[in-house]
Amino acid sequence: IDELEPEYAVPLRRFDVEGASQAAIAAELGLSLPALKSRILRGRAQVRARFDGCCTMVRDSRGGLLEIRRKPDGRDCAC
Repeated sequence: IDELEPEYAVPLRRFDVEGASQAAIAAELGLSLPALKSRILRGRAQVRARFDGCCTMVRDSRGGLLEIRRKPDGRDCAC
């Protein structure tokens, strides 16, 4: 998350890490609720893309993350 642009990192951190409500975050940042939701989704997609580049994510049948494995190509990765 720290590597994302602040416009995506702040909402993502506040919602997914800190557990703040979307309505509260939108008000804090002066965004509409749909705009905030878009930033959270885009931030998640950017984080996922960074992990997909160097890691394989093992998920359960409902999409929950079970394990992260580094790909054998040895790319330097923070996972």
